[in-house]
Amino acid sequence: MYYLYIAACKYSLLNELLTNLDRLGLLIHRPLPPQTRVNGHNRESEPARRRRVQTYLQKFEAIYGEFSPDVVDQLLTTTDPTGASSAIDRKRDGKASTSLVSVFSRENAIQVILATVFIILGWLIALPPRLSTLGTAEGGMEHASAVAKLWVSALSPEPTPVNFAFLGAYFFSLQILFRRYVRRDLRTSAYMAVSLRIVLAIIGTWVVVAAARLSSLYIPEVGLLVFGFAIGVFPRVAWQVVQAATKKLTRAATVLPSLTTQLALSDLDGLTVWHEARLEEEDIENIPNMATADVVDLML
Repeated sequence: MYYLYIAACKYSLLNELLTNLDRLGLLIHRPLPPQTRVNGHNRESEPARRRRVQTYLQKFEAIYGEFSPDVVDQLLTTTDPTGASSAIDRKRDGKASTSLVSVFSRENAIQVILATVFIILGWLIALPPRLSTLGTAEGGMEHASAVAKLWVSALSPEPTPVNFAFLGAYFFSLQILFRRYVRRDLRTSAYMAVSLRIVLAIIGTWVVVAAARLSSLYIPEVGLLVFGFAIGVFPRVAWQVVQAATKKLTRAATVLPSLTTQLALSDLDGLTVWHEARLEEEDIENIPNMATADVVDLML
């Protein structure tokens, strides 16, 4: 999915970024504040403009991969996004194919491979390999029924809270990756977020199960499975359970800090849990963070 995204959308995303930068007036020489003007110059110098534009391009290349030097030179020397877009289109039309090496750089490959390894380990634990003990007899209803039961058991996850925590994390990760692919926002940080969610879900489930036993809270086995799945989808549930267990053990107000914040992003109209999860990757957890976020970083 990541390879298809970068191979198909890399150059169109750069064109879109240049268009947005031009609309904000960030490709031309910006006016200088009165206190910084020297010798009557009211706009920034050409070296300063090129350095600023080069910063935008370096941020883009850090996310989506490097460009050829001729495209970078064209982007740095022109203040007209039309000419830069023409150079990008010629480069895109001239390339025969996009190789795996050009898409999966060393930095990008590590994050994607790490998420893949965690997912493989999770499925091996949830659906462990089973050895057949049916023998070599052929025919018969009993043999067919045994084969059917073997396949059903092979596709049934082990009912433990940790396994259900992984399933919850995988359930959420699949949806967020697909949504980001459709919305043209599939960065390698998404795969790092997948790895982090799986690890936090498993650790949170361990802590919740131990807290339930130590605080003498009666939670049936089905409840622990549901808790594990909920923690995988929303890791903050684990902290809420720990707070409740701490309050019961100490019989006083909990001293643990709350993870809830004032002016949460959920107060904004139209924002869903998917948007909140995406914005948290950019260190935007509340409305003041949203108001002071860097516009160029959000466009990237």
